[in-house]
This record gives sequence, structure tokens and C-alpha cells, in this order.
Amino acid sequence: MIKVLNIYEEGRGGGPMGRIRMVAQRLKDEVETIVVAPDTAGAYHESLRESGILSRAIPLQHLSRTPSVLARYLMRFGTEVRIIKKMIAAEAPDVIHINGSWQIKGLLAARKSKIPIVWHMNDMYQPRVVHHVFKRLSRYVDHFIFASERTKEYYEGIAPRIGEKENIVISAPVDTEVFYPKKVGGLARTKPIDIVTIGYINPHKGIEHLIEAARRTRDIQVRYHIVGPVLATQRAYGDRLKRDSADLANVVWHGYKSNTAAFLRDMDLYVCSSIREASPMSLWEAMATGLPIVSTDVGDVRRIVKRVGCGIVVDIESGKQLASAIRTMSTMSRQERLTLGLRSRQTVEDEMSLDLVGDKYLRFIRAIVLEK
Repeated sequence: MIKVLNIYEEGRGGGPMGRIRMVAQRLKDEVETIVVAPDTAGAYHESLRESGILSRAIPLQHLSRTPSVLARYLMRFGTEVRIIKKMIAAEAPDVIHINGSWQIKGLLAARKSKIPIVWHMNDMYQPRVVHHVFKRLSRYVDHFIFASERTKEYYEGIAPRIGEKENIVISAPVDTEVFYPKKVGGLARTKPIDIVTIGYINPHKGIEHLIEAARRTRDIQVRYHIVGPVLATQRAYGDRLKRDSADLANVVWHGYKSNTAAFLRDMDLYVCSSIREASPMSLWEAMATGLPIVSTDVGDVRRIVKRVGCGIVVDIESGKQLASAIRTMSTMSRQERLTLGLRSRQTVEDEMSLDLVGDKYLRFIRAIVLEK
């Protein structure tokens, strides 16, 4: 059995944490994954244990622009690298999996261990200082996973030589047995049309532009459902959004929902208003549920939608374009939206299902181990 030490320095939740857990669970008969994550992520460690996945909770400070958090990150950096280095020696994995371009502690701890390192790129934007660090450290890594083709293009623009190394594009996975279309009734049963977006409420999600779209479409029968928690660090941002939408009767804030799959099955259209996204898992899950989509041009969404025809893609940071696309969707017949939704579902089955993503990851890891 292949042993992978998967290191994730961010403990505040998000798509990569879900991806790590899902892939580890899918491959646990062939790959023993040990997930190393911050000791502050108690709920995540519990979810890993419930899934039968080994985890190690250690003190890890995430990187932040907040001065006090940044200071703690710098002060604890060397100590945390040494902790990871000791863990690597104790666990003796076949492969070390690092997540995100700024998450470099595991990479530095493993650099002289002669254990193959896989660096997984989950985003399409980082500050210039991270560019310099990535370019310098990428020379020590021979294996890369990119969350989308555009992610690969972005990082090759920073360090062109990584394109010459072993790499693969693997999207975020979707469990198509959990996310599936409504079996009876189809889409858009009655008016108003229910529109949903799901995700942590933070500036990268561009919710202010979705609120602008809601304001521009008050004259048509559509209702916007915003689902997702507001982290303590984003409370001021979340409060401002709620104040800005307080006068809009067509906007409903739901907060955190544990069963988003069932909620999606009651919706008619999914909207992604993100500004930065590499492989938007919530959007793929909505597509698996059989929903047509309206999305900003993030990750590989435009390429996929253009190829299969399952929705409308607009420019980022444009509430006006989002509103126009939603108007277009609202004028379609129920059957037209159903057809788009069926294309959405088929695309996820063909390209993003957990089985397909897991198989891609397994083949890549096996090749690395055989090469070693």
C-alpha cells in the first residue's frame, strides 16, 4: 500500500479540505493517507476520523496579511518546519503532498528527505511576494497537480520550467451519489425562479456583485438564496453585505447548511459570482444536481460551458452582466432549463466524478512511487 502524508496548513475550512478528505476516503483501500492539519481544525479532524482517515493535529499558523497573524506566522515558522520534519521521519511516507503555493513548511521540511513531493496548486492568484517564493522553491519539486488548466497557465507564467516537470490537471471532485438531480418534477416548477450560491462568505466570492444583480432584477420573479457561513475574520464583510441587501425582498440569507445536496435539489439555477476560483467545487456540485449555471469567468468554467452548453459565463466583478444572464435564464422555458441541467449533470459524470478524480490521482501517485 502507498503511504501519502498530505499536509494542509490552512484550518479555516474550504474546498481543498473537502477534496483531501474525499480523495483519501475514495482511495483508502490502496493508499494510506495521513492528513496533517492545524490543531485548531477540530471539526475537520473529527470528520477525517469518521471517514476512517488518519490525521495528525499539530500547531500550524496560517499565512495572513493581518499584522498580528503574520507576526505569529513568522515567529513560529522555523519551529513548525522542525515539527513537520520530525513527523516525516516518524511516518516514513512514500509521497508528501503539499497544498497551495504559499504552504511551504512541509516542502521545506521534506526537501532533503529524498521523498517525492507533490505540490498541488489550488488557486489562480497570489501576491507578488508569493510569486518569488514559489519560483525559487519550485525548482526543488518534480511533481505538480493543478486544479484547472488556467491554474497551470498561471503558475507556468511565474515559473515556466514547471511545465517541463511531471504534472497533471485534476479538478475538484464531486460525489455524484450524494449530488444528483431531483427525481420527480424537474427544474423551475413554479415562479419565482429560485437561484442559489453556496460558499464561505468572503471577498473572493464576489457576493456584492450578486447583490447588485439582485437589485437589478427586482422587477422579475426570481429569488436569491445565499448559503454559507461567515468566519469570524470576515464578520465585518458579511455584516456589510447583509446591510446592503436589507431592502431587497428577493434576497434570502441562510447561513451554514449541513445538507447542501438536498437544498440544491429544490433550486432552479446556480450562480457563481466568484472573483478568484480555480476549481469551484460548489458549482460542480450544483451541476451534478442537474442545475443550469450562470458563472463568472473563473477557473475552467468558460471552457467547459462553451464546450457543453450548460449555462452562461460573464466577466468577473460585473453585477450588470450577472443580472443580464439571469434575465436570459428567466425567459427560458422550463424544458430549456431542464436541457441545460441535464448537460450539467452529464459533464460532471464524465469529467469530475469522485471515481474519475480518484483514479487520476492514484495513477499519478503510483507513477511517482514506481519512478522512485
